[in-house]
Amino acid sequence: MWFHKFIADHGYCSPKIPKLATRIGPNNSIRYLYRMRTWTYSSFYWIIEGFYPNGIKIIPRWVGDYLTPLALAVWIMGDGSIVSSGMK
Repeated sequence: MWFHKFIADHGYCSPKIPKLATRIGPNNSIRYLYRMRTWTYSSFYWIIEGFYPNGIKIIPRWVGDYLTPLALAVWIMGDGSIVSSGMK
């Protein structure tokens, strides 16, 4: 919930608190999640274009100029996963 508050406080989504939802995962495990939607700003299109040149997702070289340790942690927790002995 702290991430939702952070994004909402900066004006990127509604301050309405997301509702807890459940999904059935592998081996019938129950997964809990909060789903939130951010607003779209055309001023951020350069970021999309940097990550999807020619329609293929990449990590652009300049992304490190914008990443703080907190931003990297949020990115990994929201979009990352464990693979073998590492992560993606």
